[in-house]
Amino acid sequence: MKPQKRIRGGKVRWVARYIGADGKERTKTFDFERDAKDWVRDREKEVRDGDWIDPKSQEITVTHLWRSWEQAAHTDGTRKVREQVGRNLGRLADIPIGKLRGSHVRDWQHELRTGRPWVKGCDGLGDTTVRNYSGQLAGCMNMAVSDGLLRKSPCAGIATRRRGDKAVTRAEILTGEQVWLLADAARQGVPKVGGGAGAPDAGAHDRRRCGDRPARG
Repeated sequence: MKPQKRIRGGKVRWVARYIGADGKERTKTFDFERDAKDWVRDREKEVRDGDWIDPKSQEITVTHLWRSWEQAAHTDGTRKVREQVGRNLGRLADIPIGKLRGSHVRDWQHELRTGRPWVKGCDGLGDTTVRNYSGQLAGCMNMAVSDGLLRKSPCAGIATRRRGDKAVTRAEILTGEQVWLLADAARQGVPKVGGGAGAPDAGAHDRRRCGDRPARG
């Protein structure tokens, strides 16, 4: 659809129009004709390719979308986990989903690890908890993509640190004697061997701080 020229108060503007996949007309005004043409061309291509998304649907906030994610839980346990994560969305909460970017998600993950500003006295959550929170957010955004609210998840391609990514301390490294004890135990079928002093702490990579438990579900 060709943009229409408008002159008001001596200023030239260009009104661009296209018909969305829902049959409704959308308009946007530009200062330059080329910008108006480019906008119409891009929107009409999205409609033809089946990639068009109603701009209004992208104005809902992350919090609004999260309520649907909580209600979509199949068990009470999963719903409670999602409610817990929903209370820890931080700055993401009020961002419209259409403006949510990977940089916002990474900043949120950093705040979870180093100390949540919205929780007084919090010095950060453990990597397992942050990874589980991030998984819930990714699931919510994937739901938005499936529902046609987003073209692509802002969580796509964002890696979360795993246990192996954390530096190992000297105290966590098995001594030669402990290795032999474990090998001995494996050969004899002993179910449990005491590591003694210097044995690795099984929970060293999953500190539970600020009173939070790792989210599951």
